[in-house]
Amino acid sequence: MARVEKKRKAAVPAQTPLQALMRDHLHALEVQHYSEFTVRGREGHIGFFLAWLEERGITEAIDVTRPVLERYQRYLFHYRKANGEPLSFRSQHARLVPLRVWFKWMTRQNHILHNPASEIDLPRLGRSLPKNILSAEEVERVMTATSLSGRGRGCGWKSTSAKAVRSSSPSRTTSPCSSRPRASRSAAII
Repeated sequence: MARVEKKRKAAVPAQTPLQALMRDHLHALEVQHYSEFTVRGREGHIGFFLAWLEERGITEAIDVTRPVLERYQRYLFHYRKANGEPLSFRSQHARLVPLRVWFKWMTRQNHILHNPASEIDLPRLGRSLPKNILSAEEVERVMTATSLSGRGRGCGWKSTSAKAVRSSSPSRTTSPCSSRPRASRSAAII
């Protein structure tokens, strides 16, 4: 089967030196075989930052300093979406990480001498609980489906008392799936 190539949009010529550096960075990501979605996402996040910089008259990479990046971070904190809601901390984090990668790339390529984004503190991401938690009935069904009622399937230690029995005799243990004693891992090593 022939390989189908997608037609790419014609590249818009860079208007500022920062836009040219962004294009070079995105091309480097493509060469490193980053996903098309990753490259497009980074283009959107860096492009949003470049638009913010242009409003402030910053067009050169050497003009972007740590205080400028901290102001951008505050801007993201106070930014409101079309529906009036603020950006979540996860969204703020997602917009800042591509900038850190981009400035790290610019430093490695000697476009800038110092990475101003290296010391930026990213927003802490909270740990959320799982949205779908099993009910007591579903837990019971899972437990009965993995009962000790057969060889080869569901064989495992069912209760903590069985684990206590297993740990009490270090050299030989009995599997709950068979009556034959089997060598423990520690005995196999010796």
